[in-house]
Amino acid sequence: PLPGDLLLAAQQLGRLREHQIAVLAVPGDCDTTPDGEVSALDLLRDLRLVEIPSDSRPTTVEVGKLVLHISCLPWRSGSSNGGPLHRLDYANEADFHLLVAHYPVEGMGGEGGREAVINLDSARALLGVDVLVAGGGDRTMHGRAGATTIAVPGDPALADGTGGFLEIDISRRGLEHIDVIPGLGAVRRLVELPASL
Repeated sequence: PLPGDLLLAAQQLGRLREHQIAVLAVPGDCDTTPDGEVSALDLLRDLRLVEIPSDSRPTTVEVGKLVLHISCLPWRSGSSNGGPLHRLDYANEADFHLLVAHYPVEGMGGEGGREAVINLDSARALLGVDVLVAGGGDRTMHGRAGATTIAVPGDPALADGTGGFLEIDISRRGLEHIDVIPGLGAVRRLVELPASL
């Protein structure tokens, strides 16, 4: 990103931090730098403007009496035996566990080939994960695989509105509601105001 983009991001993230709103970031392929170099995401983390959950243990967020665990499955170059899911330990005492993955899920935007995908049978076998937010896919979709809801928010930068941002409502009972807030393709409204106003 350009310096001006970083400045704007830092200012807005600083406003969220002032209001005690947690911002977590999952590194993607564009955030990976050669050894010894620092990415823009690393810079924002070092400035304490974002948190990057570890892929070895979840980040705990307490919302009132609700304990939320967020696990991260960042992108790694190359394929791994057992697929991307084999690296995580999902045992936890959380009221709700959200797993955010850079990888697409087979049949939901990921078809295999050059890029690693999460095998659908592996997703079905997940225990202790309430929602898996997966990467990949140009359009939004969600469904269930075993006991886990899989959500693909799609690319929010698409101008046709097929992608967006995921909105999840949770309670002690689990997932209450899931929806997508449209990204750049959201319906715009033109409001005309007299110049005197």
